Amino acid sequence: MITERLSSRRRRFAIEALEKDREREAMPKKMGVNSKAEAARARKSATESERKDRDAREKEEMYWREAEGAKSRAAKKREEEAEKRAEAATRRVEAHKLVEMEEKEIEKATKKLKNSPMS
Repeated sequence: MITERLSSRRRRFAIEALEKDREREAMPKKMGVNSKAEAARARKSATESERKDRDAREKEEMYWREAEGAKSRAAKKREEEAEKRAEAATRRVEAHKLVEMEEKEIEKATKKLKNSPMS
């Protein structure tokens, strides 16, 4: 060992130094947590992850907009008008069915009145 070759005074000093080193290794440093720094790191990581999510969403939206292709105002207007016409047609069909049902009910009611003994 190293201490065997040294003088007694130096040996003692070397042994003390080795013991101090061992103590340092054995006892981990226990430091208090800086709560403000922890909070700042958490905020920073949260904003960073939010920014990454937003960038990813924007990238995906841009991809789909480009895939869909640019539509002119006239094309958009035509599509909206076609949707309105389809909705109006369904409303007309429903209204026609309701009118037919009401007419049938009225006919049934008039037949009952004609067949009743009071007339």
